[in-house]
Amino acid sequence: MHFRGICSALHLSIGMVQYHLTVLEHADLVVVYNDGQTKRYFEDKLFTVEEMRLFSLMRHETTSKIITILAQNESVVHRDIAFALNVSSQAVTWQMNQLKKAELISSEKTGVNIKYTLNDPDTLKKILT
Repeated sequence: MHFRGICSALHLSIGMVQYHLTVLEHADLVVVYNDGQTKRYFEDKLFTVEEMRLFSLMRHETTSKIITILAQNESVVHRDIAFALNVSSQAVTWQMNQLKKAELISSEKTGVNIKYTLNDPDTLKKILT
């Protein structure tokens, strides 16, 4: 869960939540994962870094849809993702570059088509269930 979500769910002030999360983190009960935009808090030793990264990415709607499409198919062509999501090819390219940077997918160019596959579909299936 992200910081503001914790504050809202507990109806506590930012300072109070920050204090308690710091105490929990120092006691090795909570681990912080920062995706560059948002800090998310996880129970310590419950998830791998890869799983935390995937959870974080799955919180973004378009990214979540792309990952779900890739999980349901062994590989998917770029234009099929754009069509399924009703977004531009450029939007898919941006999303796929983010997923490649996170080392979650691989791409292969065959002719004019780019085919995408998940690098670790087992971890994804674990997260989705």
